[in-house]
Amino acid sequence: MFSSSGERPRAAAAVSGRGEGQALQAVLASILGCTAGILLLDALFRQSLTPAYVSGFVGPYGWARTALYIAKATGDEVERFFIQGAMMSIATRAAATRPVGIAASTALIALTHALIVVPQLATPPNLNQWVYDGLRFGGPGILWGWLLMRHGFAAAVLGHTMTHPLLDPLLNALLSRPHA
Repeated sequence: MFSSSGERPRAAAAVSGRGEGQALQAVLASILGCTAGILLLDALFRQSLTPAYVSGFVGPYGWARTALYIAKATGDEVERFFIQGAMMSIATRAAATRPVGIAASTALIALTHALIVVPQLATPPNLNQWVYDGLRFGGPGILWGWLLMRHGFAAAVLGHTMTHPLLDPLLNALLSRPHA
């Protein structure tokens, strides 16, 4: 778990107790930022939201529904851990003597997320839906991938799964209201 320079990677530092304050701050910021961003997107794109998406959040709110979203989020993060880890390992080996840059890392995180999420989405019927899906699912996915890379698996799972108990009741309230 040590690099060639003898320093611990960030994820190992978070697990060992070093940097746990930074990891916790990043997780909390990701939960709040992701929730705010999705609420804003859903308010802006309200006219374009599919009935299937809306029905996933509207109705009598129950924790059982949130528990299902948490289970799915955990599964997504397990997939991300293996896929992103393999891609980063290949990129690191290909780069050989120099570290993988932030642009390449971000591209690998986005590609990983696309491999996980795109098969789960229906083909968007129009450009507006393409833009919405890209922002709604792409933004959080890149955020969870960054948490994984920067602070480790536990931070990514915690950020992703704990967004739902905050976000889901707020989406229920937002999407239950008639829109203009």
